[in-house]
Amino acid sequence: GPDILPPIPIPWEHGVCAFCGMTVVTPEGGANPPGFREKTYAQVRLAPGHELHGEHTLHYESLASMFNHAYTQNIVDGHAATFYVADVMAAPATADDLLLSRSAVFLWAKILSVSMASHLGAFPSLEVLEVYVAD
Repeated sequence: GPDILPPIPIPWEHGVCAFCGMTVVTPEGGANPPGFREKTYAQVRLAPGHELHGEHTLHYESLASMFNHAYTQNIVDGHAATFYVADVMAAPATADDLLLSRSAVFLWAKILSVSMASHLGAFPSLEVLEVYVAD
């Protein structure tokens, strides 16, 4: 679909996953090293009038959570919604670092150790993904 809504700032300090309720950042002293969830952060922007439970932006700690939640809620990228994902190789610092999901390249592989054990990561291009896999 044609809709592209801009991403909003990532709520690193207080954000929780809209699907599973986990924090979007590994807390200090957590089981995983700080930054673990950031590399799979995802965001869905919803157009005015299409909010979900009063929210116009949904935050996720993993790509799997975003895609599962979108499926269960019948949210479709480009149709009153825009999906954004983090580059698994470069955790985003700000919303400007996010990739437009429809332009990203995805890899499902056991070599990806990511949140929710989904083994799913997003890359900015096929070339970057190929370098990652070759390494």
